Amino acid sequence: MTQIEIHCAWPDDIVKRIEAVFAAHGFSQTLKGTLRGFPGCTHWHFKNGREAGTLEVTAWPSEQRLWLSVQYRRRAKWIDQTLPTLKRELERTLGDAN
Repeated sequence: MTQIEIHCAWPDDIVKRIEAVFAAHGFSQTLKGTLRGFPGCTHWHFKNGREAGTLEVTAWPSEQRLWLSVQYRRRAKWIDQTLPTLKRELERTLGDAN
């Protein structure tokens, strides 16, 4: 699994801002829920049209932690190509962590 930490401030509307970044890229949200191992988190799956691959995003408020992840069997070229851009845009949109 590939996991990329996003270093950012923790604005009150973080969920809305995250979803806006992915919508601006034309990615579709196929799941929004939580993960048992991270109580109180918001977890999404995003896809790029009908292409293979799923990009996962997890925001965990109690730890002020945000990360992108890709499961080994859900990898795709579009994900590898957009990860650096998404990381930069999320950090810019969500503000400085310091």
